[in-house]
Amino acid sequence: MLAGDVEVNPGPCFCVVCGRKVASNITPFYCEECGDCYHGGCTGMLRAERERLRSLDRSWKCENCRTDEETSEGGSS
Repeated sequence: MLAGDVEVNPGPCFCVVCGRKVASNITPFYCEECGDCYHGGCTGMLRAERERLRSLDRSWKCENCRTDEETSEGGSS
């Protein structure tokens, strides 16, 4: 039985780029459009870009889901 505010554990996240499991002590990047899971280093962003997105609590779209306009602006929304 689940309480109303408890979500079911989705299990491990596997990076769609390298296929490896994202360790439980690492926060993966999830595409806001398709929901695919990525290691930070597999996103194609530099570490500074990833840290900036996280600090601003900004969403992110993978290369497959970005529009041409978003790609030319840096790829994040």
